[in-house]
Amino acid sequence: LPAGVDSFAVNLKYLMGSVFVAGLIIVATYRWMNKNVLTDPKLYQPGEGSGKKKKPKLSVGESFKYILSNPYLGLIAVLVLAYGIAINLVEGVWKGQIKIAFPDMNDYNAFMGQFTMWTGIVTILLMVVGNNILRRLSWTTAAIITPIMVLATSAIFFFFVWKSTVLDPFLPMLGTTVVMVAVIVGQIQNVLSKGTKYSLFDSTKQMAYIPLDPEAKVKGQAAVEVIGGRAGKSGG
Repeated sequence: LPAGVDSFAVNLKYLMGSVFVAGLIIVATYRWMNKNVLTDPKLYQPGEGSGKKKKPKLSVGESFKYILSNPYLGLIAVLVLAYGIAINLVEGVWKGQIKIAFPDMNDYNAFMGQFTMWTGIVTILLMVVGNNILRRLSWTTAAIITPIMVLATSAIFFFFVWKSTVLDPFLPMLGTTVVMVAVIVGQIQNVLSKGTKYSLFDSTKQMAYIPLDPEAKVKGQAAVEVIGGRAGKSGG
């Protein structure tokens, strides 16, 4: 780019342009489906699926009350809450290391882009493996993999951050720095943790609702989503 041109602004325009084009494709696809699919009796019958129950919307107070009335739902909420807090604690420190390693916004965006790509690839691979784990082993085995993965990889990541002053004199001989090692280890941690979460944790969490009665399933999922999901995301 010519001197004086803000490369980040240029990249941001390209990103926004891509989002705009993707939005147009979605709108065109939606219009085509309504015009050609939903009007074809062979593909869609009016009123089909209208008997599906709507997911109830519970307030924070109602969610707390409902979860406290059912200890089983409370344990599921604790699982979701604990995962959200754990991943946010690690992710917050990790992103701080990324900003140190990549002070330029373009480099930062490029790194986060390839991180998202690897997360998707690993998640797809783990979904294949996860199906076999659930089918051949047990629910407990599949459910315990995510917390073990988060604990092990987080411990390794925090070790590198904590022992940075000890490792700092030796890593330059390997052509790297403590910050970059922490960034790479943190990336591996996040990719594996989110991959196991999407492929195993979410599946086993949904299976945990099976023993509940229909009303508890619907209201319980809504309550856990409010308490466990939202509080977990803000708990780190």
